[in-house]
Amino acid sequence: MGKIMTKVFRYMLFASSYLPLFLILFFFNINHLVFCLFIGGLMMITLVTLKLFIDRPLKSQPNDPITILALKEKDGESLNYIVTYIIPFISFNTEVFSIDGSIDIPKLVAFLILFLVIGSLYMYNNLYYINPVLIIFYDIYKIESADHKDAIFIIDKNSKPEDNRKIYVRNIYSSIYLQTDKKNKLTFFKIIIFAIFLLFCLFIWNEKMQTFVFEMIKFIFCGTYF
Repeated sequence: MGKIMTKVFRYMLFASSYLPLFLILFFFNINHLVFCLFIGGLMMITLVTLKLFIDRPLKSQPNDPITILALKEKDGESLNYIVTYIIPFISFNTEVFSIDGSIDIPKLVAFLILFLVIGSLYMYNNLYYINPVLIIFYDIYKIESADHKDAIFIIDKNSKPEDNRKIYVRNIYSSIYLQTDKKNKLTFFKIIIFAIFLLFCLFIWNEKMQTFVFEMIKFIFCGTYF
């Protein structure tokens, strides 16, 4: 079960790394209610799964204690993210629907192919730490310890560990580790606020969503629907 959860987490790290792209798709296609609900649901599932996996070692004894011998901050990860994930999609028109409201199948297929190619490179090169969701809550360091040389460590935000200090980590994959002795800052409250924000944007800019909400209010207070 542990290996399965670790594999699921790696896929969720990859999916969550595309959160800015999902948001772009959401807003470019906000006139299409079903598509936006699908993209929004995908983002919620990704964030919840990511949170649950990070929480898991915090609710039990942390996995591996290590003593830091030397620490070096990883530079340029934001630039790597932009070059690797955002720029390849700029050339695409991120509106996946045609003028008549139907799905543009060739554009969608091309988009999925590019998504899968970048995803394969992401996993093959173990770039799990290049992730905007993690960067919001964690700092990325290259750490040398007695058992790990030049390994990538995902450390709690603004808590740069000193040399010869012991911390607890969990192996994500290969030489990538996540600190587990700090409280997870990706909370359900923040995820719920994000979901409310998406629904609010849908209500503001999607006529079908407005109609649905007003009809639901009418049904609740008047007992009639449509």
